[in-house]
Amino acid sequence: MNKMKLGFLIFCAAMVALTVVATAKTQLPELSGDIAFADPAGNLVTGTRCGTVDDTAIQAERAPADLDRWIQDHYGKALNITVPVAVHSIYESQTNGYVTDQMVDDQIQVLNDAYAGTGISFYLYHFARYQSSKYFSWDMQTRQEKAVKQYLNIDPAHVLNIYLQSPPGGILGWAYFPWMAPENHWGHGLVIFWASLPGGPAAPYNEGDTVTHEAGHYFGLYHTFQSGCWGQGDEVDDTPAELLPAYGCPEGRDTCGSAGDDPIHNYMDYSDDYCMYEFTTGQAARIDWAVTTYRPSLGGTPVKAAAMTADKSGVDFDLAIDDILASGRVDGDDDVVGAVAALDDVYPNPFNPMTTVSFMLPSTGQVRIGVYDVAGRLVRTLVDGTREAGRHEVTLDGTGLASGIYMVRMVSGGMDVTKRITLLK
Repeated sequence: MNKMKLGFLIFCAAMVALTVVATAKTQLPELSGDIAFADPAGNLVTGTRCGTVDDTAIQAERAPADLDRWIQDHYGKALNITVPVAVHSIYESQTNGYVTDQMVDDQIQVLNDAYAGTGISFYLYHFARYQSSKYFSWDMQTRQEKAVKQYLNIDPAHVLNIYLQSPPGGILGWAYFPWMAPENHWGHGLVIFWASLPGGPAAPYNEGDTVTHEAGHYFGLYHTFQSGCWGQGDEVDDTPAELLPAYGCPEGRDTCGSAGDDPIHNYMDYSDDYCMYEFTTGQAARIDWAVTTYRPSLGGTPVKAAAMTADKSGVDFDLAIDDILASGRVDGDDDVVGAVAALDDVYPNPFNPMTTVSFMLPSTGQVRIGVYDVAGRLVRTLVDGTREAGRHEVTLDGTGLASGIYMVRMVSGGMDVTKRITLLK
């Protein structure tokens, strides 16, 4: 499965097109990513707020037959679990990647404050550092990710594992949804850009809410802008539909008309950290469902002495990862995956006038892919019919379309997802 990246975006052009520019962002140069933040040296760099794949929930034996009814019956109720957290910090040097004990303690407090209304609390169960230039930076679904997680993970059925490193391309973090693998699978957990922890240099994303956001995915929440203004959105009734992610803190923005103001203060949007401060009651109910269904062991007692046996800081970290990669243990069929249709990368993006839309189907089925303008009008139909299982590509010809932002929407097998694209002429 390919990761979802929102693609390359010229930020200022996008915001002007929407006429909802956040004041704090108006002076930024043109960007090659969807966010900008400070690096350890204080330079402005560009990247991606979240690399998590929007993967539709699959059925499980414990899943209720009527999810909407289940959530309605549990609305306003909350879990009551305490989750142990294992933090694995991979750093290059004392000046690049090194996080202090205080930063980790502050991050746990940020999590507890954010999830207080959901019935979930957290405590630091294990923290260890591993110095490495070789494995300080790795991407999603790579052999390096799999090797590091296989080596460092602690009892993922009971423990929330957080891996701190410096992802390539300026990604702030990613996670995998709970239905994407068995609850004891080593692939679960959060991968986080170390500089986004409280007190880190990645302003304005350095108050710890990247961990809050990715933990939301880990607990089964989608982005608030999931599916744009169409379909079931993020499948939570009390988060208004949102066409595009929010950047900065654009108060009063409403990109879906009658749905209500965009939920820019929600932890599952892309707002700056200072702007995020809420989960809704409906999100708490969805977390309750996802944890009850797919993570029933979470919050239980970790495997005995797991923390002691897991501290490998005295071992040659690079050599240990080299050995796992050489052994071929990362090349099996037990990756974190979801057996659902997926809208993959759109490349190039921005584009002029041609770009390629890729999508995956787990089995033969009906597919509809359309391109919509920011007003929600269909401007191109790319696919409408039956396609066989596997990976497919279709070309979008933007000739005749005006420069600006468009949304590619794919509907197939109960999956309804959109990706943002930018046409620049």
